[in-house]
Parts: sequence; structure tokens; C-alpha cells
Amino acid sequence: PLTLAPPIATFLARHGQSGAELELLPGDASARSYIRLVNVGNLLMEDRTDPAGFAAFIRLARHLNSLGLSAPRVIGAEPAAGLALIEDFGTATYGTLLNDGYNEAALYELAIDVLVH
Repeated sequence: PLTLAPPIATFLARHGQSGAELELLPGDASARSYIRLVNVGNLLMEDRTDPAGFAAFIRLARHLNSLGLSAPRVIGAEPAAGLALIEDFGTATYGTLLNDGYNEAALYELAIDVLVH
């Protein structure tokens, strides 16, 4: 089982997520780390290295959502602490969808629609 630092456990409890099963996700090219709240549909995002960048991520996600575009919904955030609870889009990527036989043209049309929005 994953052991959480007290500030993270407190943050999750404040958002009613303290009992969730947790899965640490592999890192990406950023300093952010992600923990999947299994069977909840949310992710815990943590990045204490860049408070301004973290706050910008939250603002941008909320702005894109307000335009009706697909961005993780922010359920709760504490930018000063580098913690956010965001919507989990799951594991499907364009690459996996294409490998699974999804219509390539339709997927790229969706991407283009977002770019020209």
C-alpha cells in the first residue's frame, strides 16, 4: 500500500477521498507526480517545485472547461501546497486507440476541432 505524507492525506480527506485505493502513476517529463484514486475517477496531482506553474495549470484547465473543451475538471486545489484533485481521463491515448483499430481520421478530426476552437 502507498503511504501518503500527512499534508496529502489531509488534502484527500478534505475532499472526501481518504478511503480510496491509490495507484502511483509513472512519471512524465515534468516535476509533477500523479496518484490515481482507483475506482473513483480522480487523480491527485502534486508539484511543489513550481507554485506559479501549478496555479497556471489549474487556471488553464478551468478556462478550457469553461469553453467546453476537454481538460481535467479540477475538483479541488491548493496551489500553494502543490496539490490538486483532478478528473482522471483514464488510460486511453490516441496511440492506444489507433492501435486498437479506432478510426484514425475521426480521432484527428477531433484533435483539429480543439486546435481551431
